[in-house]
Amino acid sequence: MTNSATQLHGLLQQVRAQGTAIGPAWSTVLGAEWDSPDFARRHGEVLRLLAETVDAIACLGDSSTKRRMETYVPRWWTAVMSPRADWLSGHSPSGGVISDSDLDHLASAADILEARLGGTPMAPQVDVLESLATQCSLWETLIPEATELPQALRLALLGHVHHLSWLVANVDVFGPARATQEAHALFGEITVATARVKRSRLPQWRDSLASMFAVLVFLNGLSDGTTDLLEAASDTVNAVTHLITATTDAVTTDAEQGPGQIEAPDREPKTPRDQT
Repeated sequence: MTNSATQLHGLLQQVRAQGTAIGPAWSTVLGAEWDSPDFARRHGEVLRLLAETVDAIACLGDSSTKRRMETYVPRWWTAVMSPRADWLSGHSPSGGVISDSDLDHLASAADILEARLGGTPMAPQVDVLESLATQCSLWETLIPEATELPQALRLALLGHVHHLSWLVANVDVFGPARATQEAHALFGEITVATARVKRSRLPQWRDSLASMFAVLVFLNGLSDGTTDLLEAASDTVNAVTHLITATTDAVTTDAEQGPGQIEAPDREPKTPRDQT
């Protein structure tokens, strides 16, 4: 299973098994020195696993299953944070961070979420996760080259790329769902940023976005093997970036001509398939 609840369950199970004070137990499980920036970063990702679990539960709609799961969320949060415990004291051993019952309910929630949400960013396929590392390397080159983008935007995009690369490298700790959801968010941010990329650079960005789009489709298990996925991804990305650049042109023209209502382009963008 690949969802964040599964990963959170595994981490809490490992912490309980350490049998030491809570702080050293988390330090061992996360592979980071206690009271270090790396520990804070990694434990913060554990909280994100919990947040993603809560978000996934919310996707179940108004059901008795959802309401039952939500009653355990505060206990899972307490297990991650141990707010009343001295994390360095042997009087607060890690074996008591969560009860057997609460841990079992987390495992049950993971099973249900996998069954209901499998093939989505919340419970992705894992066979092409390494391809995300290749995508990160590509964007680590392309983004700095786009000097027409504001420096703040380039730094923000690169920060997101580095975070995704780090999550892929630590997939054994935080799981594929964390990396996949970050990849979806990054894809959206880069797509929007194409509005500021100069036209001579657009073909390379479009090709790279199409490649990333294809990876995300595979991760979500949406490819049925009957179509040329990369070609379909290219068509989709071309259509979206055409709309973005056309809308940007409309905004620029409106700003030059004075106040007025900005209208989206009324012409359907042509894709490679339309032109053949």
